[in-house]
Amino acid sequence: MPTQEERLAALEQRTATHIEEVNENLAITIGLVHILTGDIKKIHRRIDDVQTSLQETLTIHIDATNAHFDLLQKHAEKTDKDMAEVKQDVASLKQDMAGVKQDVASLKQDMAGVKQDVASLKQDNSEIKATLALILARLPEKS
Repeated sequence: MPTQEERLAALEQRTATHIEEVNENLAITIGLVHILTGDIKKIHRRIDDVQTSLQETLTIHIDATNAHFDLLQKHAEKTDKDMAEVKQDVASLKQDMAGVKQDVASLKQDMAGVKQDVASLKQDNSEIKATLALILARLPEKS
């Protein structure tokens, strides 16, 4: 059986070996952390660049969309104004049409009066012709 000193020496040897392994692993881990820290910084820069680019692109598109909306609003206002004018014109035409209808009704009445007058004149003309025929029949003939 090994003595206490031999066992202690063996324990020290194993402990020293484990410490070396831990130191190696720690050095590797520190190197990886350093590398990953650099990678993370690059990723953050890229994310910032993408975010800036995206923000600029969105700003451009939002400004363009707002300009289109402004143009559409102007067209809508002009269309509303034109529609109001058309409605006024239609109302005016309706009034004019009512006047025309009244004028036509008046002309129909006047025409009915003219027809009566023509009928009366025809009758008078017939009477005059009959009277002239009687007068001619009574006149002596020229030889």
